[in-house]
Amino acid sequence: MRACCFDESGKSLLCVSGKKASVFDLSADDFCAAIECCSLIQRGCFHPDGLHVALALESREIVLADSSSGEQRAVIRQPGPITDHYFSQDGSSIVVTGDTF
Repeated sequence: MRACCFDESGKSLLCVSGKKASVFDLSADDFCAAIECCSLIQRGCFHPDGLHVALALESREIVLADSSSGEQRAVIRQPGPITDHYFSQDGSSIVVTGDTF
């Protein structure tokens, strides 16, 4: 496992390893979704509402996906390597930090 994080409620867990991310519902002790990407996933974070996740890829992309189905909703290309990313508190923006921007 490369990285993991909880949603704001602490009831869901996102784990990333290689090119796959997995979402678990800890309150129901259940697996929710698998998200397959074309590049290695560096880290991930939950949207404040818990319904979506953002995954930072080694290929300089942010993938937005549904946390219950794993369906990818959008891919956002970045100008350089991504060091971290976070949703704003209201979920309307994603802050991305990197080595070259």
